[in-house]
Amino acid sequence: MTYLGITIHYQGALNCQTQYVNQILDQVEDKLRTEGIISIKRSNDFNDEQEQKQAYQSINSGMIPTSIAGNPFIYTPHSLVKEPILPSQKRALHVNIHPGCETFSLIFYKNCDKEMWVLPYSFVKTQFAPSWVHVFICELLSIVEAMIRWKGGKFNVNDEGEYYYSKDIKKLDENTRYVDMLIGKVVNALTSSKW
Repeated sequence: MTYLGITIHYQGALNCQTQYVNQILDQVEDKLRTEGIISIKRSNDFNDEQEQKQAYQSINSGMIPTSIAGNPFIYTPHSLVKEPILPSQKRALHVNIHPGCETFSLIFYKNCDKEMWVLPYSFVKTQFAPSWVHVFICELLSIVEAMIRWKGGKFNVNDEGEYYYSKDIKKLDENTRYVDMLIGKVVNALTSSKW
């Protein structure tokens, strides 16, 4: 469990042309618009040199959850690629699906001298949104995963709600209630303690 809430973690990498990354984002955007979600922001380049430097760090030292007894609570640096990537291009989609959920983002970076695109370690917290939001984000990630794997790429998801692979809504709701209870205990302990 991530600090204060059920979170979905994801990352990927694939070899393809820029047009294919645009198609992945187009498919996700189409699904969002079909569901009436229109607060979508797309970007096709870096805003400045500083953003490009931050992308380099994100790609080459992304954090991933390490499971112990099935509970991901330690995050370790790891990249899906073997050699450092120098990002030369960016393709991104950001969307606010629900006020109780963090912004869902898909940000792909292209290696400067190869047709390799990386979706570095990313996450979205869904704890404070209805269950349908978590399920919907899993559907969006399934689209991304299918398209990345179709090109022979890598894609990893760690769903703390345990819905992504199981499709078990009862398990998701059970995990959400459990984390709600833990959050309540922490809040009670903090508000009742004398500092």
